[in-house]
Amino acid sequence: MADLQLLENLDGAAPISSDRFSASLRPFGTKLELATAGPVDLRLPGTANRVTGLGLWRALWLAPARWLLVHPAANQSTPPELLEAATSGLARIIDVTCRRSEIACEGPAVPEIFGKCTPLDLRPDRFAPGTCAQTWFSGFPVIVERRETDCSIFVEAPLSAAFWAMLTDAAS
Repeated sequence: MADLQLLENLDGAAPISSDRFSASLRPFGTKLELATAGPVDLRLPGTANRVTGLGLWRALWLAPARWLLVHPAANQSTPPELLEAATSGLARIIDVTCRRSEIACEGPAVPEIFGKCTPLDLRPDRFAPGTCAQTWFSGFPVIVERRETDCSIFVEAPLSAAFWAMLTDAAS
């Protein structure tokens, strides 16, 4: 839903594209927020600002005992081990698919463009693949994830059109 809302808010805006930078909506993935009440035996990142893979799911560390779980496809079932933790009272799972939109950014100009907008040092030797951070991006609260070939930015859905306009300006 958030991705559909983003597309509607952007009024058919085309992806941002140049020879050094591109940005596009990463469509229709499933996003869950997980919080645990105690130790759980799950393969989640235990180190701040790290990302781990759980099959097709990615788990982004947000805070102690709190993660954002992202799947590239829509309407995915919650992994059974997470449901077990939730039913035992050790975890709380909230579907935040409609709350956040994911934007993929790639190209050699990503550190330069992001450097105009966020205090994070996104050079690959400082913010390597498999890391994530919550930060401000030109006044917008976002989560940034460094992947092997690109960066994902998770922005709150109601702010998506304004964020896209700001990113378009920063890229030009």
